[in-house]
Amino acid sequence: MLDGFAPREVPLLFSFAIIQTVNKFGTLIAAAIVVIGLWWIDVVPGWWDLKHAGEDIEQIDAERRAKHREARLATFAVDKVKPGSVLFLGSSTIERMPFSFLFPDAPTVNRGVGDEPSRLLHDRLGSSTEEATWPTVAGVVLYAGAIDRLREGASAELIADRVDAILADVLDLAPEAEVLLLGLLPQRDMTPAGAADLTATNAALLAVTQGRDRVTFLDCNRAPLRTPMGALATAYSVDRLHLNGDGYQVLSQWIRKENPALSALLFP
Repeated sequence: MLDGFAPREVPLLFSFAIIQTVNKFGTLIAAAIVVIGLWWIDVVPGWWDLKHAGEDIEQIDAERRAKHREARLATFAVDKVKPGSVLFLGSSTIERMPFSFLFPDAPTVNRGVGDEPSRLLHDRLGSSTEEATWPTVAGVVLYAGAIDRLREGASAELIADRVDAILADVLDLAPEAEVLLLGLLPQRDMTPAGAADLTATNAALLAVTQGRDRVTFLDCNRAPLRTPMGALATAYSVDRLHLNGDGYQVLSQWIRKENPALSALLFP
């Protein structure tokens, strides 16, 4: 957004500036005005860095994530959950999921918050739906630990401990729900060390599901989403971390074929 002006005013300001500049100085300078204007509103890369030169970029990014999370939680507060719903909890992989395309006839509820580590997910777990509605939830799909690993550098053991605590609370809150823990996805720029760490983390997540009634684990770190080199396949991803439509389609079919209990809820 252009500082001091509402978004709807920006095109008018640019149009006025272009017309006046062309009249006085000609097309070349007018083009320069357009480029500078696009830089200013962050359409052209590079200007954001100049605007924020000398500032604490990590702090700015943290504030951005906090605002996004606050907005999502505000949406959750008014988005009521119907009895018999399947609750999807997690970070951006859940938030970006095209539910109406993947599960058009299922009562799914998106409770994803991008860039959210599992400890914050745990903090807002109880408020993901009304207390009285939790016992009526029919299914829960959980994707947690990716941000812990990528942003915080958390170990496999720490991630497993955090997810274990989330699962324990989910089972208490939703005593009739089928629970599916999704394994963590690879990245496009996966290194051999990163691939080994991801394998260890997913093994630890698998372990926390074993011996628990109503809880299953789905391995997502495999072909075709993963390449033979251990990276996230470009054909199934939109960027280095996130699935595209085809990638989500693969994931939904894995759920359909490998989890009969949830399949009955998501593919009625």
